[in-house]
This record gives sequence, structure tokens and C-alpha cells, in this order.
Amino acid sequence: MNTILNNCQINFVFKKTLLVNFMILFILSCNTRSEENQAKLLDEYKISKIKDIDFLLGDTVTNVILSFQYLDKETYKLSNDEIAAHDLPNNTISFFNISSKKLVKVIKPFTEGPNSIGEVMNGFHIKNMDSIFIVGRYRFSIVDRLGKLLFQHNFAKKPGGIPALPQISNGAEVIQLNGKIYLNSAPDIQSLQSESFEGKQCVKILELSTDKVTTELSFPETFHHGVFGPNYSSFYQAFNPDLKTFVFSFSNDNNVYQSELENINDLTSYWAGSKYFSFVKPMDKKYPENDDFDYYTKYYVQNPSYSQIIYDKYRHLFYRVALRPVDDTKYARGVRWKSKSLIVLDEKLRRLGEVDLPENTNPSEIVPISDGVLIHSGGRDENKLSFTLFNISKK
Repeated sequence: MNTILNNCQINFVFKKTLLVNFMILFILSCNTRSEENQAKLLDEYKISKIKDIDFLLGDTVTNVILSFQYLDKETYKLSNDEIAAHDLPNNTISFFNISSKKLVKVIKPFTEGPNSIGEVMNGFHIKNMDSIFIVGRYRFSIVDRLGKLLFQHNFAKKPGGIPALPQISNGAEVIQLNGKIYLNSAPDIQSLQSESFEGKQCVKILELSTDKVTTELSFPETFHHGVFGPNYSSFYQAFNPDLKTFVFSFSNDNNVYQSELENINDLTSYWAGSKYFSFVKPMDKKYPENDDFDYYTKYYVQNPSYSQIIYDKYRHLFYRVALRPVDDTKYARGVRWKSKSLIVLDEKLRRLGEVDLPENTNPSEIVPISDGVLIHSGGRDENKLSFTLFNISKK
């Protein structure tokens, strides 16, 4: 009798496992390249190189940057257009004149003492020269052109909710409107448990006058269908200032999501997948308790993913970065750098095309400017900060 019962239990568990796996694959397939989505794989755009741009470094400035910002002279009241770059080793912001290609100035925020931004600067955005937003670990700070602290909020110290790591980068745009700061925030959670991605936790809205914080936006359903590991827990956002809408890009999701500024949780999805892959599969096993770094690194490198989404206000387009997996042969040779492309979307988030990026460009550091699309590139000269200007246009 016990044997019959055990066999029945095993059979039930087996069928239940098959059902769960089927449901996961079914849900993922809804997000993948259906016949309808296949028809959206338009190929209307091309990318062409315009020129290389190299800035001369000063004696105390490095070319190891985390992000950069284009400052046009009209908006920022400058004598010339400039590039501001986050010098990661020095915790500074370096300013370069685009015309002369020379270093103009350096801002070094305080990293020690009562007016400190924290030990490390993880990102920046210049609203104007006396209102510079900086994130460092759990802190969001505003400093002036001298690096003096004007305002700070610590997301780790407030009671209630999930501590958050605020993000500012070329693909995690910070917005200030109506006395509020809208911040992309990486939840300080166990990213190897799918239940960690439940609930509103993606966007922090900080009211400057009251220091009050509200948390909005949940991760999409794709995060609830398996474990994807720490490299897939990031997400990215762009903002269309004319339409007052956010567009969100998640690392394991073929869709992008749009919401209005005043109702971030009311999302409309648009298929914006790559022509090179169908969907992102979760890990074959849950991440082990011990640090199996090699396992989740190989999983990430050998699986596709999405990253930044950038709004180009000059051409009224969005660019979404797609990263292709490294095959077994290349991985065995030590290749860990994914090939990348830009998916081109119009303002209505219709997919217009996909263009391949050169291998020496960094897809996490892309900034549209009036003359084209500027992308950080390395390897030409260790004494210079190097970029390449591209034209993205219809064929």
C-alpha cells in the first residue's frame, strides 16, 4: 500500500513539475517573437561613423569613466559646448571643451566630513552648474559648482520600505519636476530569489521640500518565472520631456513599458525585441548558497540581455541596447564581452530597426548630441578620453 501511495505521490509531483515548466515557457513565449512581433522586425535604419573625438587629459584626470553628459552652451549658459565625464578612480567630474578638446575644469565633491556625498560617487547629472545631482551608495546629494553639499537624502536610514541604491547613468535618467526628484533605484534585495522582485520598489519619488519618499513601479512578470541572477536585476529608464512620459527597459524582457509622469504604475507595453534572440531563459538551477561566481557569470555572458534605453530629443527616437550571448568557443577563449546593437524606436515606441555597434564602443555610455550620437570608445590612446560620433539615420 505504501509503495502504491509513494508511486502516486511521485507521479503527482512529476506532473505538477511538468505543468509549472509548461506555464513558465508559455508565459515567456508570450513575451517572445510571435508572428505578430516578427512583422515588427523592420530594418529601416542604419548607423555610420562620422568621426573620432579625443579629449586631452590633464595630469590628474583619468579616462576611466562611468558615465558622461553633453552640456550645450545655450541650456547651461556656457561659452562653448562641453562634455562632463565621471572620472571613476578620482571621484570627480571632468569638463572638456568640445571645440578645443581640452580639459576646462574639475569638480571634486567632498567625500569626507559632515558635508560628504559618501565615500564613492556612483553617478551624476547636471541640472545646472549650481544644482548637480550625485548618487553614492544609499545617498542622493545635490552639490554646487564648487562641490559644496546643498541637499542630501539617505535611502538606507528612513524607516519602512526597502533600502534602495539610487541610480544615475546614461541609461538611468534622473528627473526633477514640480519639486520632486524621480530616481531609478536598485532595490537592496536578494536578487537570487524571485519573490524579492514582488511589490513596488523600482522608482523613488523624493519631495525636496518635505524630504518625503514614495516608492512606485513593480518589476514585470518576467522576473517571477525563475531566477535570473544579480546581473539581471538592473533596469533602465528614459524620459520624454515633451510628452511627459517615462519609458522603462528591463534586462530580461522583450517589451518596453511606457507610463505618464503622474501615474507611473499604469504601464502600457510595447514589443521592442532584438532580431538576434527570442527571449531570455532563467537559470537552470537556483543560485547556490555558496558564492558560485563562475556559474552566474557564465550564465549571464552566454545569455542575451537588454540594458540602457536612451531618448534622443534631437531626432525624436529611442535607442534600446541589446546584448547578444557569447558562444561556447569564444567563452572558452576567455571572451566575456557581449556583442551589442541598438534597437531604434520612434516616439510612439514602434520598432523601426536595429543597428550593430562596433566592438570597441561601450553601450552603457551613449549620449545623443545635436551632431549625432556620441558613444564612449576605448583603446586608442591611454592619455586621451575617446569617443566616436555616429549618425543613425533612415536607409
